[in-house]
Amino acid sequence: MKIPERSKSSSIASAASSTSGPPGEDGGPAVATPHPSSAPKRLTFMTVGGSKIAEQPWDAVLKGDILFISPPDRLLEGSKEAFVALLEAAEEQNCNYVMMIIRKNRQGHDELVRSFKFIGFDIMDPRSPLIPASFSTEPITCMLYNVK
Repeated sequence: MKIPERSKSSSIASAASSTSGPPGEDGGPAVATPHPSSAPKRLTFMTVGGSKIAEQPWDAVLKGDILFISPPDRLLEGSKEAFVALLEAAEEQNCNYVMMIIRKNRQGHDELVRSFKFIGFDIMDPRSPLIPASFSTEPITCMLYNVK
């Protein structure tokens, strides 16, 4: 799995299958439903407030018992709710871990790392066996949250 430079149409794994569910009936976050297969599954979460959808969705890839997340370039209104929906989906999918992947050259990198540490994510050793080998050449910080 390779993390491409993020653009409006990029995701953290281009080879993953894409599915997402409809917005919640209560106007809350959309719930993504992965395609039933053994391949990595791409999930996208957007928040819906009234009739407005958040401009920047959160993309994630579910592979095995790990949900890989790369935060959007800008954290706009509704980002917190979309992120909470991702964590809830990780629990519903019986994930053991959520791995946050943050580009080191991202504006606000250090503040973002501090924020995720505050809510329970830990910075991972780059040699961790949980980090895919294809990430080893990427300029990224990986953080891990134990769901269980």
